[in-house]
Amino acid sequence: MNNSKTREELLKEFEVLQKDYKALKSRLENTVLKNTRTELDLTLAKKKEEKNELHLMSIYNTVEDVIFQLNVEENGDFRFNLANKAFFAVTGLTETQVIGKLVSEVIPEPSLSLVIKKYNEAITERKIVKWEEVSNYPSGELTGQVTVSPIFDKNGKCIELVGSVHDITDLKKREELLKQKNFEIEKKNRELKKAIKKAEDSDRLKSAFLANMSHEIRTPMNGILGFSELLQEADLSIEEQREYIDIIRKSGTRMLNIINDIIDISKIESNQVELHLREANINEKIRYAYRLFKPDFEIKDLKVNCEMPLPDEKVTIITDGEKLYAILTNLVSNAIKYTPEGSIEFGYTLNEKKGEFEFFVKDTGIGIPKDSQEAIFKRFVQAAISDRKAIQGAGLGLSITKAYVEMLGGRIWVDSKEGEGSSFHFTIPQKSVPEKTKKSISQKHVSIPKELENLKMLIVEDDSISKLFVRKIIKDFIPEIKEAGNGLEAVETCRKNPDLDLILMDMQMPEMNGFEATRKIREFNKDIIIIAQTAYSFSSDKQKALEAGCTDYISKPLSRKKLLQKIQEYF
Repeated sequence: MNNSKTREELLKEFEVLQKDYKALKSRLENTVLKNTRTELDLTLAKKKEEKNELHLMSIYNTVEDVIFQLNVEENGDFRFNLANKAFFAVTGLTETQVIGKLVSEVIPEPSLSLVIKKYNEAITERKIVKWEEVSNYPSGELTGQVTVSPIFDKNGKCIELVGSVHDITDLKKREELLKQKNFEIEKKNRELKKAIKKAEDSDRLKSAFLANMSHEIRTPMNGILGFSELLQEADLSIEEQREYIDIIRKSGTRMLNIINDIIDISKIESNQVELHLREANINEKIRYAYRLFKPDFEIKDLKVNCEMPLPDEKVTIITDGEKLYAILTNLVSNAIKYTPEGSIEFGYTLNEKKGEFEFFVKDTGIGIPKDSQEAIFKRFVQAAISDRKAIQGAGLGLSITKAYVEMLGGRIWVDSKEGEGSSFHFTIPQKSVPEKTKKSISQKHVSIPKELENLKMLIVEDDSISKLFVRKIIKDFIPEIKEAGNGLEAVETCRKNPDLDLILMDMQMPEMNGFEATRKIREFNKDIIIIAQTAYSFSSDKQKALEAGCTDYISKPLSRKKLLQKIQEYF
């Protein structure tokens, strides 16, 4: 028992062990509690983080702009990690098509190259980068204002890119519409200014034209009325009478030219001029022009050269011959007017490559100032060019000429040097008539030759002065003359006198006009020669007269020489 511990010793040892146990238990409990709290804190922190992410996403999803987040891959590529609802709504893409995908799988070309460049720029320069981008997505074309910001870790390595896109597609469309409207407004303003200037110029030119026209009309009227009054003096010599009559004739011709120009330009301005395309021989037109102006050439002692390089059978074309003749005569007349001395040359050449004839009228006259060479082709312009030595005329001839040339499919231009002369050129398309289709244009109702002294003629005219003039012209070689004042009288006179040989038919009359009267006469008399006389000298009126049954036509005012020549053609 001596080796055995006493009860007291055992109790003390138990107490010590009990204390150690309690201390160990306490430490154990403290350790468990501490670990439990740490785990709880981690759980709470995680839940808080998730809550913050959800809160942040809810904020992202309420924003109208596109927001996205990209992870920067080790190889430098970019992968979508986050995108808000606006991203999918604007692009038309789904979440599975975007999240976790590389940028190259989401953004189409050609935008992709620019996007990668801008992403790398933001990383390299460590700054926020902005740019404007146009891309095509399933939803359509998107124009966006893109902003990208890089995020770096503590080591300075870029790990993320956060970006936004502001959709400016509608804004761009509105800007484009506004730009278009502004452009249209500017265009209308320019057109309005141009119209105002044109109106002002037109008003100025027409005022100048009217002033010039007043002068042009009063000048020949002064010659006609003044010398008609002088002819009444009793003591005039034969030479003086002839001189005064010649002045009256020239003044009347000048007045007629002015009236014809006014009529022509009014028809051109109102688009009433018609083309009458038929066979025309260029050489004939050149010869006609030469014969017409031969007296004028001789009076001024001008040297004249006509160039007709091709034979007649090679220069028959389809065109409006009357307008071609008018163009030539206008240009030759101008050349004579502005060439006090020297020479005039006119004719044509054939440009087979271009398929056109090029006509020319050259003179050694006063020439045209360089700054006036375009203006001379404009209407009413002569009176407004103060530095030009305008001699006389309404200033309409060249504008009429230009209009006719363009109607025939050609162009006109001038080369001129002041003091040295002018060279006018114009082209006419070569529309040649095939040899087998060429034929002369025959007149209707071929006449039967008769002796002049046996002719019987009917003058159909409602104007007493015109009727008297015709009677005076023909009284010496046509013994029997009858008269009618309108179409009804003409038809009745023809019925009562079937042996009439010739009718001079005015086409504009009361009761019944000349067209209707001619048609009535042709119902019972197919052979009588009917020559239409009309104040209208246009091809359409002449054609209308021929279609009504007239044999031929002559234009007012009547010329004694032309009327007698016309009658002699048939008798």
